[in-house]
Amino acid sequence: RFPGLDLPAPRPIPVRRETLPYQPVLTLREERVAITRRLARRRTTDDERVGVAVLSHHYGGQPLETDRQSYVDGVLHLASRDPAAEKRATGQLTRTGLKRLQSLQPRGDHVRHPDAEKLYAYGDEGRWRTFLTDTVPRLEAKGFRVEIEPSFPHLYAEVESWYGETGEEGGWFTLELGVIVDGERRSLIPILVALIAERPDLFTPEALAALGEEDVIPARLPDGRRLALPAGRVRAILSVLVELHLRELPPGPLR
Repeated sequence: RFPGLDLPAPRPIPVRRETLPYQPVLTLREERVAITRRLARRRTTDDERVGVAVLSHHYGGQPLETDRQSYVDGVLHLASRDPAAEKRATGQLTRTGLKRLQSLQPRGDHVRHPDAEKLYAYGDEGRWRTFLTDTVPRLEAKGFRVEIEPSFPHLYAEVESWYGETGEEGGWFTLELGVIVDGERRSLIPILVALIAERPDLFTPEALAALGEEDVIPARLPDGRRLALPAGRVRAILSVLVELHLRELPPGPLR
């Protein structure tokens, strides 16, 4: 108290607690992460670019990392997060088989990223195709908003049709095999050659012979999108390319 000062008594500030509509948001994109690995008695840290699903929690259409406060017309508005709803959304996501990126690393290795706890991925990259075609619609039906950024490295192009042509040019037998994507012809020969050069361990004669007719071979278009190639359609030409040990080819049909 201050003698001689006639101060008004403080008045309590009215508080209004608001419940904002909640929505889990899943963003598919490429992230650059640092991974520290233990090698023998030393550690190394490498930067890697990986395709991930990033889970965030939105309230009223905006991320809400902490309780939100605003003072309007003499009223303090408080908006709080809903831990039960966030836990439920996280459970729905992990039941699709996605795991936190950290949990996919061998024991002793660590992912360094500001939002490491929000990054999810598959140990088998081939599962992203089923996730995009089957799982995304189911998550959206449960209230998720799914956003796919152009950087996401596991986007698949739709094959509209296939074509194959043989001929003779300058005394050489020529073979052209390709697909129609976005209305354009895309030769598979350079795509398959690049695939063999990138992963020669997966394309030995023994590995090719073990492929089933319905197995899928993921290749990549020049624009970064993937192609899901049925092994039954491309195994024969892959075997020829492996047999010839081809790594670089000029554009055009195979001679």
